[in-house]
Amino acid sequence: MQESFLDEAFRETVRPLLARKDRLWRNCCGNDCDPCATTLARVVDRTRELMEASAERATSPNAENLSEPAD
Repeated sequence: MQESFLDEAFRETVRPLLARKDRLWRNCCGNDCDPCATTLARVVDRTRELMEASAERATSPNAENLSEPAD
């Protein structure tokens, strides 16, 4: 959230949006809302990317080797 310049106070606002259909909430209304739907969309997109990458690493055949220290 910090990389998108969204205050941590909006964490609970972002969480349900991760599962909602984008078409139901992504449109900016043009009324200078804080935070704007565009900002929330950027945070949701980035969070989804990070979650997907994390899930891919966890299911990778080499995932178990990532946590072991190198010799």
